[in-house]
Amino acid sequence: MSAISKLTAAFASATNEFTLAAANFSIDFSLMKVEAPIEFHGLGRGLSERRRTEAESGSAHITARKLGALFNDVAPPTPELVKAYGRRVSEIADTPEVNPRGQGTMVFGNHVGADGTSIWAAATSGSGALQIQLLTCMLARVWDGPEAISVWVELVKERKEDIAKQCEDGHEVPYGAVMATRQEISRDQLAEWDASARAWLRTADQAKLLQQKQLMLVIDNVEVPVNHDMRVYSSVIAAWKTALQALENLVIGMPQSLHQEGSILLALSAWHLYPDLLILKESIKRVQFKDDLIASSGTLTLGMFKDGDSGQQGVYWSLSLAHLRYYGDPVVRTQAITRESSRITFLQLMQVALGGLTASWSKTYAPVNALELAEWFVSLGALFDTVKADDQLLRPESIWENLPDWLHMLVKASRSAVEAKGREHEVVVKLFNVGQKHGSEFLVTEQDSSYIDPFFGLLDLEKLLPMLKGLEQRLWLLRQIAERLRLDSDQIIIRYFAPGQEESSTQRSQYYRPIPSHIEYATAIPRTEQTSGQQYPVSENMRLVHKRWVTREFCDNTEASRLYSARIEAIRKGGEEIILKGNDPLDTQTMGSHKVSADILDHEFASGALQATKNSWDRYDYLFGDTKTAAIYVLRGSPTQKTWQAKKHTVVGNPDLLSYFKTLGNKQTSKLPVLASGPMLIPSISMSQQERSSLVNEWTEAAPQRFLSSLKALVAASKVYEPFPHTTIAIGIIRKPVYKRQWASEISEKPEISQLSPGITQAPLDNVLAPLSGTQSGRIPANVLSRAATFSCLTLFESGHCDVNPHALKEVMALSSGDSIYVATPLLCDPIEMKSPHEMRRVIGNVGRPGITMLVPPANPLIRKVGPENWNVVTHASYDGKREDSFQGTTLHLSFTGYNPPIVIGEHGAQDSEVFILESLVSVHDHGKWVADLNVLEALGSKTLARINGTPVEICPHKTEELPRIALTAIDSWEEFLDLPSKPSVVRACGNWVARLSLAATGIRQRSGTKAGRILLCGDKFCWKCFEDSQISVGQNDVFIQ
Repeated sequence: MSAISKLTAAFASATNEFTLAAANFSIDFSLMKVEAPIEFHGLGRGLSERRRTEAESGSAHITARKLGALFNDVAPPTPELVKAYGRRVSEIADTPEVNPRGQGTMVFGNHVGADGTSIWAAATSGSGALQIQLLTCMLARVWDGPEAISVWVELVKERKEDIAKQCEDGHEVPYGAVMATRQEISRDQLAEWDASARAWLRTADQAKLLQQKQLMLVIDNVEVPVNHDMRVYSSVIAAWKTALQALENLVIGMPQSLHQEGSILLALSAWHLYPDLLILKESIKRVQFKDDLIASSGTLTLGMFKDGDSGQQGVYWSLSLAHLRYYGDPVVRTQAITRESSRITFLQLMQVALGGLTASWSKTYAPVNALELAEWFVSLGALFDTVKADDQLLRPESIWENLPDWLHMLVKASRSAVEAKGREHEVVVKLFNVGQKHGSEFLVTEQDSSYIDPFFGLLDLEKLLPMLKGLEQRLWLLRQIAERLRLDSDQIIIRYFAPGQEESSTQRSQYYRPIPSHIEYATAIPRTEQTSGQQYPVSENMRLVHKRWVTREFCDNTEASRLYSARIEAIRKGGEEIILKGNDPLDTQTMGSHKVSADILDHEFASGALQATKNSWDRYDYLFGDTKTAAIYVLRGSPTQKTWQAKKHTVVGNPDLLSYFKTLGNKQTSKLPVLASGPMLIPSISMSQQERSSLVNEWTEAAPQRFLSSLKALVAASKVYEPFPHTTIAIGIIRKPVYKRQWASEISEKPEISQLSPGITQAPLDNVLAPLSGTQSGRIPANVLSRAATFSCLTLFESGHCDVNPHALKEVMALSSGDSIYVATPLLCDPIEMKSPHEMRRVIGNVGRPGITMLVPPANPLIRKVGPENWNVVTHASYDGKREDSFQGTTLHLSFTGYNPPIVIGEHGAQDSEVFILESLVSVHDHGKWVADLNVLEALGSKTLARINGTPVEICPHKTEELPRIALTAIDSWEEFLDLPSKPSVVRACGNWVARLSLAATGIRQRSGTKAGRILLCGDKFCWKCFEDSQISVGQNDVFIQ
């Protein structure tokens, strides 16, 4: 070795020794802060004060500094990419829809807004940290939380070992990297770092929704790995470097070609940068995003290549994770970025369910196309939804409100699918495909699916016809089918069961005889005739007309005559010719057989090929329909009958009937039938209650109870998500039947109205005093989840697989996950408002914790103690009747005690939990001074809390500030409220819901375990005189909150 070489090696060795020694100092270099690049300033301005503080001096900043120093010299410099990313995140942070501001007065105010904590922490920690943040987004995009954390643990471990080895080998190592090896980066810190990036991805996805959808459609059509290396460190570092360099080149306008580098597409989806794409398939297709952050010449070329027989779709990544579990061999995991791995809305989830239905029915029926199924549901919904009135525009029919909720839900999803155009249609097709491939057991197991009649049995006319609302709808459908089948009008006839008029209590008299049900006839195909009524060969003077043979009977009393005349007039207005026929005893029998004799002597009926005689009905055979309501009969031995026998199994009761439903649902139809109402599909009102129940039971037998339980549970979930339709959920929930989920069991066995909610009492004066939990009566409807089950449902939909027992969530008041905080509505509204237990409000933001965090109150919330030292601020003046707000300085704040245990789900041994309990304090402050901690939900369910219904202004004759007869004390400060007098009092907080909620909850807590008086909440229309007129006694310690 030359002298120069020896000197260089010695110098390097000395440098490394000094570096290692310096690293042992206790100085925490991670607290150093640098000025963020100007491109990121928009993001900094858009963060809440709490998030900005955390990013600049909290644990997020420490993690960013440590990771940035540890990996600083690994990745290539990408200055233009960093600038472009800064502009993009600032643009997103400036979007009010995904980053609301100005909500600092809310209890969750400090946690509102987009979570850009990790990005701002990286921006204030140097360019190396920003590149680390880009890697974090890549990992969060493709791996779930525990997997990504496991990857980070292994990256940090192996990077430290790599630096140590370089030092041992005498290589020069940056001082910051060596210092970083001496710093501990805990698993909890990595989890919080990952959680922030994961929340940002949701926010950015929503802000760039159209671009993300378009990009995902492209990714869905490729099959490419990130790389082929399954070793975590080398695979991740290679993918990171490739993506950074490729995106740097694209930003500056250098075209790139994707061969086997799936990491580039992964980076595009995670960093929300959109170069134009040139897709090489059968033909060259250009996908233009026109992203102004990418130079116009920065085009990415890719082919629709397949990577062997991987069985994967989209961009996928396989790694061997050694730090996922405490014990055992490394776990091999594969994840992919496709529509199947992305998050979808609830409406899209129902479209996936439609795809699952087609998969199930295709196995037991015939191949069913998902889009045709959606069209069928739309047509079925149209039968309920619209009627044509007086040739005017179609109007909504009130009977829609009585449609079964689960069918309503499927119809809504189907309408959205059918109406989708362009890219939205492509997304719908993808969703259908996901349902068919992976969601066939989402509603019911494969074993049970064989017992479900395709299309719920409604392609069977014997089931469909009784479900139609009335006679006219049945005739309309039979005529539509007859015309479509081109049957011979001279060889077929409709025989139907004409509804009678049942006797009611209001009609019962000696002069009234109810009209019995009876048999009548009608043409199935219009017949040709001239004005004279005689039939001749077709000519220009002839016209097509339907005929009806109506019984001339039941006119021996005024009411029957009126009803009969009205019916005749309605038929004639519909363009039909009526032929009155005499009554025959045989005509009043029930139609229960395919062959029933009847007297048909009318000239018109006897003319033509029918040649009816007194006993001619024996010559007619049943063709199709329902013999108990309406059916088509054919002349025995006629050509029509012979043709029918050859093809009857392929015409009615098969997919062709789908087209009839489309016709039924066509809004241009002149006479649109309407289905009957009820809990399922209820038949005509002419049936008895027993017949009606029997028919419903027969229909429900076609759908196993477990299948219906899944649908009812989804209805309950849809009510939870109804206020926020654009919120996304994890598509992974489709892997298991809904009815098997723990929260769904609450719906499947619940009666029509459940028992009283906890804490609800029914006083004899319910018209004046009303409970505050549940619904107006304190009962929970059958299709509504309890609050605990709602949080369990939200947990599943957020994670895709975490199924938590609702019993473990009874105390939960809010749930934080990703970019959302779901808050029980009573925490964010006036306590006098009646809210159902399932009602939630979504706050955009999070509490900065990894996984899904359940916020629960402490067991025994504290209240500020009062003593004689406050005597000078306690007035307790007499109430003067004025409605004022004396509590304008009252605010609510959220903080945490530090108690944060996990909820164990599934197998033991995983190093990371996904669901946590976080003990949280909702604290009342008065002008910045702490007053009390609250358990709002428990307080609002207390028996000592009631609201006073106001008297409508048009009824109440009294003046607004008219004084009550009883002597009351005015309470105008928190000091006075905490030291209440021993007589009735009035707290004045008019129009201030935050103060009213705080006062009510605090007052209930004060009375806990005592026999003190009630807390009475007064509404806006509360009147003292009306209240006293109700003769409700006022207790010595009762407190009214205005």
